Amino acid sequence: GVQTCALPICFPVTIPDLVNEYCSMQDDKLMMNSDKTFPSPSSAADFCTGSSVNGWNVWKDNEGKTLADVYREQI
Repeated sequence: GVQTCALPICFPVTIPDLVNEYCSMQDDKLMMNSDKTFPSPSSAADFCTGSSVNGWNVWKDNEGKTLADVYREQI
């Protein structure tokens, strides 16, 4: 399914080029205009938050389970 970033977006005044390339403002929200592949869950979460975070703990499914929990359940 579609993953969303529910964290506040706190980019510095100068928005990074990557954000300008892939995002636009819609209804006061930063929205992705096209698909972007990231090398890790953390780099995708960093992109969404504008800071360094652990994507394995930040990304959650509709039931509130972290990506790490979901991964551990499958192995």
